[in-house]
Amino acid sequence: MLPFPSKNAGYLGHVIRFGDGSYWKIMKALSSIAYQQANPPFEARQVFTCVCLKDPQQNYTGIKEAVMKVKYQITGTKKILHYYQKNLHDRLLIARNGGKYPSLGNPALDLMYAVMMYKCATYSVKRPNKATLDEIKALTHLRREGCKSTPHLLGHVANPMEEEEGIDEQKMAEGYAVFILMTKLPGERIDYHKYWKLSKTQRDEIRAAFKEALLEVFSHHIYPDDCALRNILWDEEARKCYIVDFEDYSVVKTPSEFKDDYFRYWELAEESFRGWYD
Repeated sequence: MLPFPSKNAGYLGHVIRFGDGSYWKIMKALSSIAYQQANPPFEARQVFTCVCLKDPQQNYTGIKEAVMKVKYQITGTKKILHYYQKNLHDRLLIARNGGKYPSLGNPALDLMYAVMMYKCATYSVKRPNKATLDEIKALTHLRREGCKSTPHLLGHVANPMEEEEGIDEQKMAEGYAVFILMTKLPGERIDYHKYWKLSKTQRDEIRAAFKEALLEVFSHHIYPDDCALRNILWDEEARKCYIVDFEDYSVVKTPSEFKDDYFRYWELAEESFRGWYD
């Protein structure tokens, strides 16, 4: 994670057109730019507030402000590019000698996968990372289900990476940029220091609200796998929690039951206190 704000301008101030003809201006950064350079295609992501400038179909009447998550393809580090190059070389050797190593499974299939991963790591692509596509699916599903404890998808659009300088030094030339428009929820992300400065009674109240929110998400057959304090919003006025960030989740046939271990997984349990630090 880069310091916030970063020297890269990202998409701050840009105006994005969506498929319904609406135009949204990116207004304020809610997060720093974060880089995912492990699983290709590599991506940068940043979250912003945005406002609607034009709504020809009147789809957003009453929505004064929304949230836009921007994700765009970036280049990999030298270390990770070397890894995928070496992996491709190794799989090629195994495929050539596959008959000698029957215990290795399907060398031809493994080689095809290695080629695909190498291309995604080194070249511009049109199809975004799986995590991006999964998040769009989750937000769409939660909107259809009417979940009251998560953001809802308002729209999304994928554009080619813009050529202008200043967006990001690590951007992939001719790569993709995805703009995910979602409802803006009340409240703020739970901050570690603020949380542990609260009384135990106040923390108990947050835990109870979190349990209610998570159980509702479970009831819609979504199990968030990225369990962390940063993915919980607390609306102090309404005394309600919200769950955000659905890049990493599992679809479950039977809704999960709540267990106290979830407080620990999400860093809310009393034993999660790690002391004070800067």
